[in-house]
Amino acid sequence: MTEIEIPQFYACPISLQIMKDPVTTVTGITYDRESIEYWLLKAKDCTCPITKQPLPRNAEFLTPNHTLRRLIQAWCSANEANGVDQIPTPKSPLSNANVEKLVKDLEVSPRFQSAMEKLHNLAVENERNRRCMASAGVAEAMVHVITKSFTQGKTTSCVEEALRILRLLWSSANVVDNNHMKRLVCQNFDFLNSLTWVLQLQTKNNLKVINEALPILKLTIEAKDSTPLGNLGFEFFRVVVNVMKNRELSQQAVKSALHVLIETCPLGRNRTKIVEAGAVEELVELALENPEKNLTELVFILLAHLCSCADGRDQFLQHAAGIAVVSKRILRVSPTTDDRALHIFSLISKFSASNEVVQEMLRVGAVSKLCMVLQADCASHLKEKAREIEIPQFYACPISLQIMKDPVTTVTGITYDRESIEYWLLKAKDCTCPITKQPLPRNAEFLTPNHTLRRLIQAWCSANEANGVDQIPTPKSPLSNANVEKLVKDLEVSPRFQSAMEKLHNLAVENERNRRCMASAGVAEAMVHVITKSFTQGKTTSCVEEALRILRLLWSSANVVDNNHMKRLVCQNFDFLNSLTWVLQLQTKNNLKVINEALPILKLTIEAKDSTPLGNLGFEFFRVVVNVMKNRELSQQAVKSALHVLIETCPLGRNRTKIVEAGAVEELVELALENPEKNLTELVFILLAHLCSCADGRDQFLQHAAGIAVVSKRILRVSPTTDDRALHIFSLISKFSASNEVVQEMLRVGAVSKLCMVLQADCASHLKEKARGVLRLHSKTWNNSPCIQVYLLTRFRR
Repeated sequence: MTEIEIPQFYACPISLQIMKDPVTTVTGITYDRESIEYWLLKAKDCTCPITKQPLPRNAEFLTPNHTLRRLIQAWCSANEANGVDQIPTPKSPLSNANVEKLVKDLEVSPRFQSAMEKLHNLAVENERNRRCMASAGVAEAMVHVITKSFTQGKTTSCVEEALRILRLLWSSANVVDNNHMKRLVCQNFDFLNSLTWVLQLQTKNNLKVINEALPILKLTIEAKDSTPLGNLGFEFFRVVVNVMKNRELSQQAVKSALHVLIETCPLGRNRTKIVEAGAVEELVELALENPEKNLTELVFILLAHLCSCADGRDQFLQHAAGIAVVSKRILRVSPTTDDRALHIFSLISKFSASNEVVQEMLRVGAVSKLCMVLQADCASHLKEKAREIEIPQFYACPISLQIMKDPVTTVTGITYDRESIEYWLLKAKDCTCPITKQPLPRNAEFLTPNHTLRRLIQAWCSANEANGVDQIPTPKSPLSNANVEKLVKDLEVSPRFQSAMEKLHNLAVENERNRRCMASAGVAEAMVHVITKSFTQGKTTSCVEEALRILRLLWSSANVVDNNHMKRLVCQNFDFLNSLTWVLQLQTKNNLKVINEALPILKLTIEAKDSTPLGNLGFEFFRVVVNVMKNRELSQQAVKSALHVLIETCPLGRNRTKIVEAGAVEELVELALENPEKNLTELVFILLAHLCSCADGRDQFLQHAAGIAVVSKRILRVSPTTDDRALHIFSLISKFSASNEVVQEMLRVGAVSKLCMVLQADCASHLKEKARGVLRLHSKTWNNSPCIQVYLLTRFRR
């Protein structure tokens, strides 16, 4: 590929892109027009980015640099064959005179449509145009067009165009002075009525018109004084609520409608009018669709407003899903949603708490959610609101606050649900009763089933079945060691083997209590034996997959198996690692399922093994693991496990060289190109950094056409860990493998630009130091690049 040497100073110091419309400031520095105008608009201190001298904010003081623009265009033309795009001659900036002429054309019927189209195209083009249009009176002209159409009752396409232009002018950052716009809509009394009329139009592009009108209506309501808003008629609210029923509206339009109702709700008798317009039912329906966070917050804010009046609460309680949907969103969306949801429940509990309502709150889990708020790490005022709501006394476990399905009594005399207290005994550092704080034996055998209480709870559930209370089945007896040991012995008898495996799998899947019992009864040892026996006999049977699944459930489940016991188990069994390698090569009907089960076990085995045997692993082991990773149908967990295996073994002995020889580098680059999720990307880059620390690894990396490009692309896009490893890779390449082709490739694919961006970004100082080190190594080569000239000229020139 032909190397392109980019001349100095053809790039804008702000955007680091080749300048399309170079302009020179009063400080003598040249920038791209769009970049410097945006800088002047946004900067708090209006200074030159390079010299730090003060600059006038007005864009009229920017002088077009035609000479430099022609030089850039000539260079682009000369390099067109090398893939450099042509840069067209930029248009002259829009002037007030041009805009005022178009505004006058709106008064002449034959020119009206053409003028509207031109104004719309100018507004869409860029922010500079919108600022010019705002100062030339286009906003006033668009308001006039809309109100004129309303007073004449004419439904024309110009209304949609006028709304779109007005929204672009009003919504665009810093384009229109808010006070000017406020005066404009406040002085025009027909404008609000015009927007209401627009929302009712039955036109071909009705949906587009409404999507444009609602954001304008929101801004108008925010600009209006409270007095006229308190006198809005019922028809206004009916129209807004009806519009919200259209599920094809854009998210922005729905949010705008909600903002309109929230702003107007507290004024005058508006709350009652909004309720009469059917807003409560519509809000519940909207919440049922599980919208995104900001929209959910707006729904709950408005719903809390409307439930503060009796009619609003009645409408809310008449909806079958009202209480359920509010309960479901607590602790799931945001503190704002939690606050408004608890406020709704507080209002209902104080003023509308009939027996049916209280039973409904219990049935749909609202009571449980309120109890969870008291336990959760949330604001104290939320917990206070939850406490204010009167919770009936029922058969609830003191730990989970749910109705007990299998009540058991501890030696302290307190009754809990079996699952909750067993988990408490497993996890608690100090094994004490949660209520009395007296010591408890950790063994679950000291828990006595409370059959009397369980029958009372079942009877209560049956009596309240009509109110939607679910029946509680009689719990199974807990699994005993004797039962499990019998199944383990059955594994030694061929006719019973398959049945015993299925039963063990079903027990392991059922719950964590079973897995703890199975672990203590020696099931893990039995599964290891099944796998190694299949390996030594060379038999590929379905039992291998089942044994792997059971072993993974026992080993992966929290606190089920003592890690030291499991470590001893796999360390003493020398054939187990070879067995897993053999499993990964099996060509069976369920090959993919077997590999998905085997890789997590292999990861746990490698983590348990001592470093000495791991340093002596053969090349075949790594070849198998790398080959398995090439299967793109593997589960994410399996791929992560394979990467963990390679990362754990890489630093030991000559493993790094063996992994490289197995083709891992190419596979890692291919994996990174698929843009995997964050944790997987981090693992890829950690392993890639390990492998690039040897010469063969760097050679393989540089031989891949996308190697440098993909590493560059992920910097500042994934996580600090990925950034650190990516910069480490570039540091190794720059120090030990920096041929002229490599250095030019880093420039071509944007790696140099990314290193410069690291210096500007808000990231850790050690990352910036790594980036600075790479830039200094090849500053002479990259000095002519427009992507890096600012940095080399100001920081790295030696």
